Formats: sequence, C-alpha cells, structure tokens
Amino acid sequence: MSQETPEQRAERLKALTQKLRAALRVSSTQLTQLLTELSTEEPDKTQAGRKNSLLELEQELAELERRANFVNISNAERCSVLEKRLGATETATDDPNLFKLRFNERFPVHLPNCRLYFPPVDWSVQEVVTHLQQDQIAFDVIVVISLEPAQQMALRPYGENATTLWVVPNIDELITLLLSEEPIAFFIKRLAAQLKITHISPYQTAGAIQSNMMFFGRTQLLAHILGRSPTNYLLIGGRQLGKSSLLKYIERHYITHSKVDCHYMELYDHNLQPHLAKALNLPVDTELSVLLENLANVSEGQRRLFLIDEADLFIRHEMEQDYPMLRHFRALSGEGRCHFIFAGFWNLYEATLLDFLSPIRNFGEPVFVGELEVEGCRDLATKPMAMLGLNYTSSDLVEHILEQTGQRANLIATVCDHMLKRLANEQRTEINQEDVTQALQSREVDGGLVGYAKLTNDEQAARLDRLIIYTTVDQRIVLQKGVMKFVKPLSRALSNLWGSGKKEGFTLAEVMDKLELCNCTYTAEQLKQSLARLELAFIIRREGRFYRYCVPLFQQMLKEQELASLLRAEGVYH
Repeated sequence: MSQETPEQRAERLKALTQKLRAALRVSSTQLTQLLTELSTEEPDKTQAGRKNSLLELEQELAELERRANFVNISNAERCSVLEKRLGATETATDDPNLFKLRFNERFPVHLPNCRLYFPPVDWSVQEVVTHLQQDQIAFDVIVVISLEPAQQMALRPYGENATTLWVVPNIDELITLLLSEEPIAFFIKRLAAQLKITHISPYQTAGAIQSNMMFFGRTQLLAHILGRSPTNYLLIGGRQLGKSSLLKYIERHYITHSKVDCHYMELYDHNLQPHLAKALNLPVDTELSVLLENLANVSEGQRRLFLIDEADLFIRHEMEQDYPMLRHFRALSGEGRCHFIFAGFWNLYEATLLDFLSPIRNFGEPVFVGELEVEGCRDLATKPMAMLGLNYTSSDLVEHILEQTGQRANLIATVCDHMLKRLANEQRTEINQEDVTQALQSREVDGGLVGYAKLTNDEQAARLDRLIIYTTVDQRIVLQKGVMKFVKPLSRALSNLWGSGKKEGFTLAEVMDKLELCNCTYTAEQLKQSLARLELAFIIRREGRFYRYCVPLFQQMLKEQELASLLRAEGVYH
C-alpha cells in the first residue's frame, strides 16, 4: 500500500467533504476536527504504529467515502451506513424502501421496534402518510429520511408532532448524523426532540439492565471479578438490588471472549440440569452422570463459566439432598475446568455462612450486594436525563433522591422514569422540586418497597421479621402490655432524631424488649438470623451497637400505615 503524505490525505479528505456537501446541498464544517487529526502524523510513532495508523486511516476514508456517496447509493446501502453509525443491525422487508433496525446492548434507550424509511422522491406527502399507516408498522417508531428538499419540508411537521411515532431529520441533522463523532448521542437527542420521551425512556424499572450504557457503578466489584481469571463467586443480596444486572454485565463482558465459554441462566425452580444441558447442546433430559462428564470436557486453554441467577431454590434442594451436584461442581472448579457464579438471597446465605458442613462454604468467594455507590447513583439520576436534553433545577434535588431511596438503584430508576412521564405530559425540560416530591410519593415507588413481609418461606421466621419491623420502624410509638401509644416529639432535637431515617436507630436489647411485649417466642439463634435476613434484604444495617433503616422511603411508608392494625394481624393486639 503506497503511503500518502499528510498533505495528500488532507486533500483527499477535503474532496470527500466537498462531495458530501454538494450531494446534500448544504455547507458544513463538521470535518474540521477530524481533518486536523488525520492530517497530522505523530513523529514519535514506531514504524508498526504508523502502519496501523495508515490502515485505520484507509478504513476511515473508505467509510467516509460511503457517507459522502449517501445520496447516490441504494437504500440498502444507506441503511447499512446508518446501522453502522448507530451500532444496529438491519433486516430488509418486502418493501425495498423500509428496513427494520435492531439496536445492540450499547444503545442506551428503549427502542425495540424501529423502522428506517426512505420515501420515493416522486411520492406526495399523502402517499407517504397512507403507506406508513399500515397495520403492521403503524405503531413502530419510524425514522423517515427524505433526500428531496420539498418532500422533506412537507414531512417535517409530522416528525415535530409529538403525538406521532415519526422522526424526520432535516438535511443539517442528517449531515450531523453522518459526520458526528458521537452519532448515537446525536440520534437520541433527535428522538427526544420529536417523540414523546415515554416512548424511549432509558430507565428500566424491572428485570436486569440489558445495556452497558445504562449500567452505572459497581466499578470496584466488577474490577474484582473481571480483573482476574474466571473463578467461583457467590453474589448474595436482597431482591431488586442489582444481582441479575451484574450477572448480565459479566455475560456481555465474556460473550466475545475467545477463551471463556460463558452461559447465563435464570432458574425458576430447583432443577438446574435442563439449563446446563441446553448450554452444552445436550437433550434437556440428559442424565446427571453424562452431564457432569460433558461439563468436564473442556478444551486445553479454555474455561467454562456458568452464571446462575435466582439460585435459592436450587441451593435449598441441594441442602436437603446433601449437595449432590455442588460436590461435583466443586471438584470441577478445583481442576480449573468450570467455574460458577451463583446469585441468590437467604438460602444461598444459609448454605454459605450458616451450614458448617456445606460444600459451598469454601466453594467460592462471597460477594455481598447492597446499595449502589454514590457516584453511580448520581450518574443514574443525571446522565440519561442529560442525554434526553433534560436537567435538574438544582443539584440538591439529585442528592435528595439518593438520600430518600437509600441509594437503591431500582428505586432511583423508578423515580426518574416517573419524572420523565410527568415532564413528557407537560412538555418541560427542567426537573423541579415538585417533580421529585411527586415521584418519591408515587404508587410505582411504593410498589418497589413491598416484599418485606415474606423474606423466607418459613412462616415463623417471616413473622419474626415482620414483628421486628413493625415494632422498631417508628420510634414515636411506645409499646406496653396490650397497648400501643403514639408519643409526639417534645422538641426540635427529638423531632430531628425521630424523623431522620439516618439517625433513627434501635439496639438489640430494645428489640428483645419489644418482642417480649408482643408475647413473641423465639430462640437467640432465630433472632440472630432474622436480623441478618433484614440486613441482607437491605431493610436495616448495623452501625456499631445500633441498627438503622436503610431506605427512608421504606420507613416513611410504614409510618403512614396503621401499625396497630398490622400488629393485630400478627395476633399481638386484639
């Protein structure tokens, strides 16, 4: 390959830029920075480095030439150019002008059904509208790219009408989409400008996070797991604290790894065998002995990693059967053939820390999953908003969200999603104090706080959990034999003490006194396990000799309920 001088490369770039400008009938200086970077050769590069740079430059120039020819190429080629810019894959349809786009995990907003449409230049606006109102595509987001100026101007109002699902970029916007160094960010801003934000909300309020661009925080934890060769881990924590999102992130990390064969599986019962069989391309009814033999059959230099989500029922079954599979898994891991990351809650905790004879006790490293780091929380509350052109009137609002949610990522996402809907309805771009207050008090957020009533299938243990919560959640309540009294704070100091989820706390002795007043019978071990379970569920945390509630919103929700009625339901008062 002949080597161009920097001056020749600069001239070549200028020619391509002029071609693109002429083709799209608009002047643009978007390539100035790129031109400067590519036409300047760094003097300290090695010969190999210069060769690689030239190869990369050739690829860049070839791609730029495709963009410069955007007007003159076929619709399929245009779609190919745009799909590469947006990190998508395209599927042709029966209509040669219509394509279906599927975005990869790096795409940060929710856009499951998106079409790309190039209307014939000789069609009237009414013909285009009628065509796009077909049943099979009428409810999909459609990006309409017209290269005929009059047609594009006539279609533009349909894109600017937020009640439609159309996005109609003008020529300037198309230029930017083709040349921008951050095409995805620019494309999302155009989506936010021409669609109701609720159609593309990046906030996922249920299930594991599927996009790396919407995964925030956990940097130290992930660095610890991914910064070494695969090994066994036990991710232990309450529900909706991000264990599944962590596993999916790990899966995405290894999905293209040449030396690690990684499989994610979510269990719905105790039976792990069919999932392992499917991962190994074996019949789902494969016998355990055959399955274990195939698990051990790993090529030299290769590793297998199984990510097993919702593992509690499997672990419980193993405990009851004296761990038949886990003993084999431990042996396979010891040989370096297969490794496992289990994610679960109380049963996994029991087997790991409370059952001294359990083979899982030294099977892997326990990793406890709790609140998200402060910086990750801030990023979650602000970066997706900024991506959509939205901002907070004060940074204090963000800090208030973090404090009230106890830095629980799923609650922050729910709060932000609620605020997005409110802003979309009122067509505003600034998030104010009222927006935050309404979101924190919303039904959706309350729904994310339930689940505390049955943290275990052992009803006696679950009742003890509830009694601890009901008798300690509100320090203004005093229990006497058969009587519950509500005591108002006598001073601002006491009010601050009682009203703050961070300062309010209780001791083990106080819990025991209150349970005695409730005529609750329990052993010391049962109480110890109940407090550990509430800690693991991120309901309380231990700070020295005090236990404190983790999430002020949870505490406030229960304070607003009839605690006397809840205690009566437990048979405490009649």
